[in-house]
Amino acid sequence: MRDGKLSVSLQTTITPKNENKMIKTPFRLIVLLIFTLTTCKTMAQVNDNAFQVALQLKQKNKLLDAEKAFNKIEVQQPNNILAIEQLAIVQSWQNKYDQAIASFKRALVIDPTYTRARLGLARVSYWHKQRKPALIEINQVLIEEPDNATHWVLKGDILMADSQHVLANGAYTKAQSLLGDKTTESLTKKIAAAVPPFKWRIDAGYISEQYDAHRVDGHSSYLQLGHTFKNKAVFYTRAEEYFSFDSTDTGVAIGGYYSPLKSLALHAELYINNGDTKFRPNKQFALNADFTFNKSWQPLLSYKSANYDIINSRNTGDVITITPGLRYIYQNMSLEFKRARTRNIDKTITHVSTIKLNANYDKLSPYVFYSDGAEGIPPEKVVDITIAGIGATYKVNKRVNVRFDYSREDRKDTYIHQSIGIGLSVFF
Repeated sequence: MRDGKLSVSLQTTITPKNENKMIKTPFRLIVLLIFTLTTCKTMAQVNDNAFQVALQLKQKNKLLDAEKAFNKIEVQQPNNILAIEQLAIVQSWQNKYDQAIASFKRALVIDPTYTRARLGLARVSYWHKQRKPALIEINQVLIEEPDNATHWVLKGDILMADSQHVLANGAYTKAQSLLGDKTTESLTKKIAAAVPPFKWRIDAGYISEQYDAHRVDGHSSYLQLGHTFKNKAVFYTRAEEYFSFDSTDTGVAIGGYYSPLKSLALHAELYINNGDTKFRPNKQFALNADFTFNKSWQPLLSYKSANYDIINSRNTGDVITITPGLRYIYQNMSLEFKRARTRNIDKTITHVSTIKLNANYDKLSPYVFYSDGAEGIPPEKVVDITIAGIGATYKVNKRVNVRFDYSREDRKDTYIHQSIGIGLSVFF
């Protein structure tokens, strides 16, 4: 009995302890689970609120603040692909192309099938003039979404920027077929423009000159042939004829345009007179540089050396002209100011200031200019001058341009010189 009571007593003593453990263990697990779920929900709400705040900053165009907000979310949640995508977008809107590209790539590491990030990468690479990577990305996007007309338009834009006109036309045409009756006017213009550029051009012109002094009126004419290469370099040769001072000079010029850098455009020309010179330079070399690193403000610089060896005249020697300038571009208009400094044959120094306004429209490109200063081009003496002129180029069609120019030169106490010029350009 004692053994039995002892057994019962032992059971009675031990059993409650085991039952207590069994009760406490699931209770603690339940509490821990509730706490974890509550914490995760709270964190999710916090992160969602932070994302919404960042989106609102983006919508209000507070791009720098939005960038900081999305970047903070990424730090806290390195795999938050939506935040990383939005971060890349606001970076690209601030022209931070390298950073935006890096952000889109991080998003694609997280999910290589995230098409929106790949599309963003293609677009920003195109904006950043990285056309080969942009083309690779947009082709991958089109594999995933082949029936999206917007994607085909972007591919056409990339190809056009890379001078692949035929392939660009195919991409635009594909977009047009997908849109059908919803084709936009801008897409129609893109299709019309996506044709291989003409490689050759012929320019011809005639200029009539009148003087109010006792001097025979003059004229000049030219014929020029030019060719554009694949790298967009242009080479040309020109034949010229001038009649003035009862004499005729003829010459030949060769020159070209080339951009060795994205921020620099060069134009060089060499002129050689045929036979004995009468009033034109015996030889002349000119070099012009346009510094295009800024879309609005572009410094200009030109150098010209003209050698004169005029028969029956003492006007023999070099005339050196250096002309710095500045161009301001606003939308379809540009304003140029130049200040030419010339060292004449007699070692005198003269200056001419010129201001010129240009405009470019679909068909018409007019200009107007005004010059003031002193000049001493042989065989004439140094004298104060003012010149005003207007002109325009009109695009008849894709192959033909016509040009008109008029200028009036007032050489103080000497004569009034007026010139009227017409020109024709044919592309093929």
